[in-house]
Amino acid sequence: MRDALARHDEMVREAIEAHGGYVVKTTGDGFHAAFGTADAGVMAAVTAQRALGGEVWALPALLRVRMGLHTGAASLRDGDYYGSSLNRAARLMGVAHGGQVVCSQATADLARDGVAEGIDLVDLGEHRLRDLSRAERVFQVCAPGLGSEFAALTSVDAFPGDLPLQMSSFIGREREIARTVDALGSSRVVTLTGVGGVGKTRLALQVAAEVLPRFREGAWLVELAAVRDPAGVVDAFATEFGVSARAGQTLAEAFVEFLGTKQLLLVVDNCEHLLDAVAHLIAVVERSCAGVVVLATSREGLALDGERVVPVPSLTGPDDSDDLAAVAASESVQLFVERAGAVDPEFALDAGTVPGVVQVCRRLDGVALAIELAAAQVSMMSPVELGRALDQRFDVLAGGRRGGIERHQTLRATIDWSYEMLDDAQQRLLARLAVFAGGCTREAAEAICVGGPVEQRAVLALLRDLVARSLVVAERGGPDTRYRLLETIRAYGEERLAEHGEIDTLRLRHAEYYRDFAQAATREMEGPHQIDAGRRFAAEHENLLNAMSFAVDGGEVDLALGLLTASTTTSAIGYELRFPTDALGLDGASEHPLYPLGLAIAASQAALRGDRVDAERLCEEAVAAGRRLGGDPDRRVDEWVANARQQLAMSVGAFHKAVPRRRDRRAARLGRRRWRARAGRGDARTRRRVRARRSGT
Repeated sequence: MRDALARHDEMVREAIEAHGGYVVKTTGDGFHAAFGTADAGVMAAVTAQRALGGEVWALPALLRVRMGLHTGAASLRDGDYYGSSLNRAARLMGVAHGGQVVCSQATADLARDGVAEGIDLVDLGEHRLRDLSRAERVFQVCAPGLGSEFAALTSVDAFPGDLPLQMSSFIGREREIARTVDALGSSRVVTLTGVGGVGKTRLALQVAAEVLPRFREGAWLVELAAVRDPAGVVDAFATEFGVSARAGQTLAEAFVEFLGTKQLLLVVDNCEHLLDAVAHLIAVVERSCAGVVVLATSREGLALDGERVVPVPSLTGPDDSDDLAAVAASESVQLFVERAGAVDPEFALDAGTVPGVVQVCRRLDGVALAIELAAAQVSMMSPVELGRALDQRFDVLAGGRRGGIERHQTLRATIDWSYEMLDDAQQRLLARLAVFAGGCTREAAEAICVGGPVEQRAVLALLRDLVARSLVVAERGGPDTRYRLLETIRAYGEERLAEHGEIDTLRLRHAEYYRDFAQAATREMEGPHQIDAGRRFAAEHENLLNAMSFAVDGGEVDLALGLLTASTTTSAIGYELRFPTDALGLDGASEHPLYPLGLAIAASQAALRGDRVDAERLCEEAVAAGRRLGGDPDRRVDEWVANARQQLAMSVGAFHKAVPRRRDRRAARLGRRRWRARAGRGDARTRRRVRARRSGT
């Protein structure tokens, strides 16, 4: 086979290049090629099939190859092509049989007059391909030397089932498709979980189309969004298959009996509001129907033995590249551009629109529904205007769709659906988590979000529930697990906080907590745990900035100066709080004990900006303020003044003065610890010394 594949590659490549084609890449035993004209692609396929059919193979059977052709636009990046045209070509190949060449109507229309005499394009009718979007009229390329009799195309229509036709193309998700297909190969119950609107249903339908040939009785969709009563779950399943119960038999028993010998895929959509009832029925099916595989979608898993949960993340977002092609390759941008083009045929991603599109996709966290609703607005406003309008996203992203599931017609309705299924404590904690920027640790949530129905000892369990329901994201990559809200969920939580009248209370707690946190981190930055302290400080940068903004806006002098001066050592890692002017200008700030230090820090920042005049002025004010306020001199003022004046010798001298004092204190602490350790070990000599010291002898 190895030799046969090498010969296959040689012949196919020769045929492609002989007709002016370009081999984009190879895929194991396949080729992806591009041609300048449709007829050149058809002729290359015919040439390759004739060569393969005329070869004498050292194999038990003839090597048979299927080929699919489609003509359309594509984007070129790093020597590779991207776009829906490639997906359609791959889908066409996927429905063909070995030895068969098929093409789309777009290719047939363009190629018909350019192919050689004797080559015919036979209409095989309309077929739904496995991307489940519009049906495609498929043509078979017939030519002397090629086979002409093949089985029916293996399109979606060739299998039983009721997978619905989708009105738009499926974009991206290659990794999630592969992961889900793999999970279905090892488990008979697979649940796709994710936040509302992230695209679970569409992914489930696409995966169902991918694995359809595995199931003799096809794939069937049970939609539970309209079912409100758990007692109606069995009815929904039975109705899908037209099952009714005999006398003395329950409907659930009749349904399980009907599935007993079937080999099919059961796609169960929107389970989250009926979890117990759905899980109970699927558990019975799992035990009793060996040929049935279940693919469910839910905000959380079904908690069944043998279940595989596959989280569905947001679409990939654009990176910081200035390359237009690189930005266009991200899934969220592809989705926005395609959906925007549906409402405005003249819309295009170019230098003028890309900044706004990138801003929208980032602010909407790659949530598919939100991006689609936003793209529907391009007929009324530019992407840049749309990005600015997202401060009122729930008003802007409304009314973008008609039909379908009611809660998917607006962004607010989608989140309302999830929020209303939470109990009081879960709702209140979710709303209170909106006070954090960039997420928080469990300790921060326990310190700030407690009160009323949220008990401190229950915070961890509540966080676990919210993560399971895909409303909170748990990030485990740093020194501490961080719990973060997507920006849209955070905006929703802020609205709920306002309804409860808790915004000011929570923001004050938040600012006080992060002032204390910053001061503690500053102390640790001067000791042996400097690296860990720096990482924690860096992770909380957004929260610290928010805390400072609240303190300054509210005239909270003690909070503002406490936060500002806590940056004295953390500035070494680039995370100082850059609000010195605002904080120092607050009423009463000039009489605060931390005022001189704040001036010194402001002087250093002025020096970093290159403003030597302002830096020197602030240095003099810092020294004068320290004398005026009296009290114990703060060595940090001298250090920051020295730093601002770029007098390294003075700065080093200030630290040298501090080193002996710290060394003496450290030696004293170590001496006491060693003495206690020896006394604790209880050796006779130490006990005698202790008794002698106590008796004065």
